[in-house]
Amino acid sequence: MNRWPIKSLVVGVLSCGILLTVSGCPPDDGSVSTAPRDLNAPTRPTPAPEPAGAVPPVPTSPPPAGALDQAAATPVSDGVIAAPAGKDLATSPPDSAAAESALVVASPGSETAPTDLRVKDRTLVRACVLLPLTGESAELGAELKRGIAIAQAEIEGQSWRKLKIEWIEKDTGSTEKGAVAAYHACYGEQTPVIIGPVHPAATTALIPVAEAHNAVLIIPEVGGAIPSKWADHLIAVAPPASQMGGVAAVDATGPRQLRKAAVLRPAGTFGESLGFAFQSAFQRQGGKIVASRELDPRKPDAWRSAALEAGLEGAEALFVVGPPEVATSIVSVMDDAPLAATHTWFIDWAMFPGVIEVASSSSKRRIHWVNRNQPLGEFAETYTTRYQAAPMFMAGAGYDAVMLAAYAAEAAGVPDFAAIAKAAGSLAGLRGAFGSGAVVQEAGVLSLDSAGYRVFEPRRSADGTGPIFFTE
Repeated sequence: MNRWPIKSLVVGVLSCGILLTVSGCPPDDGSVSTAPRDLNAPTRPTPAPEPAGAVPPVPTSPPPAGALDQAAATPVSDGVIAAPAGKDLATSPPDSAAAESALVVASPGSETAPTDLRVKDRTLVRACVLLPLTGESAELGAELKRGIAIAQAEIEGQSWRKLKIEWIEKDTGSTEKGAVAAYHACYGEQTPVIIGPVHPAATTALIPVAEAHNAVLIIPEVGGAIPSKWADHLIAVAPPASQMGGVAAVDATGPRQLRKAAVLRPAGTFGESLGFAFQSAFQRQGGKIVASRELDPRKPDAWRSAALEAGLEGAEALFVVGPPEVATSIVSVMDDAPLAATHTWFIDWAMFPGVIEVASSSSKRRIHWVNRNQPLGEFAETYTTRYQAAPMFMAGAGYDAVMLAAYAAEAAGVPDFAAIAKAAGSLAGLRGAFGSGAVVQEAGVLSLDSAGYRVFEPRRSADGTGPIFFTE
């Protein structure tokens, strides 16, 4: 998996798409709600409004930059993904050898290309974006749109492109029904590329519809959606949340050489899929699962007792799928004899400062969090300059979705969905909001590996008095 070298992330990073001061990913009962819900309601300052007619500063080289929640859980890879053979956009062009030399110069973020490569008569390709412009997820849609706007401005300035994209927007109203209706409206307008939707319930509802139609669907984030089907013309920027299980297992068995583990999770598809992903990957690495418990997230004391029992059974690693109250309860006993040498991996659901505050200096070194990156580098700088606020994850996902669509269309050379889908599935070296990425397949889902999950370690600032940092 491609990794962007991260020095540190402050506690203000997003967890499950929300700020660390906001509670929860899955509902407290461990199930995955199908009701429309804005999981990314920000508590940060509202970004400055779009300047009228303004074009954002264009970076010279864009930066770096959760559950395959399905009823029958599918194994995930071990978190080490090899990029498929395909075009590396850092070194290879969509088309001719002449364009090859230009692509390095006119890579994402470049406004211009060499004069002899300027294209006067471009082929038109239409692309449609499904946005929750109204309803409960309107702010999430606005964040997605801000990232999209930066990408669109960059693409428009890249005059070497042979295809010109006409963008269309449709409002999903923040509902499953609205997302499906908006998709059909786009499809009826013969758009070969569609981007969206943005919340799990709508994504779950739309995937089987899109699988049966002839249009490329680029999903900004699978996350907690439940994909009942998948196809080569469906591509996600951010992968399923179940990837967290595989990443934790590889971290436990690889660098730490731990061989006995226990899984503590809630009931429901979300907990089942993450637990299954960890267990499968851990066993493939030669490890043994000594305990697997299904617990009620509303009863943190029961989780603490289960963790101590797992320690008595020899668990060297705990994988915990629970909220911050559960994590705090477990961390409070990590210095007790059964757990004194045990490492614990929490998912982004529990990534809250209060959890670390109850940990001792010893247990802090044995606590690990699995989370996704936030947009960094030049994309983040461009966003901050333009909107006077730090970008949230969905802004980066919107940027990368547009870049993925644009490069796939350029590589295809024609506004044909099958050609664009084929090109998209083999893209590599796509420099986006989360780093240099390739489209890879994991657990049957195509996604951009640079937007995947990784392990972060909680650390206090050097003088011991500042905020908690999470370093990769």
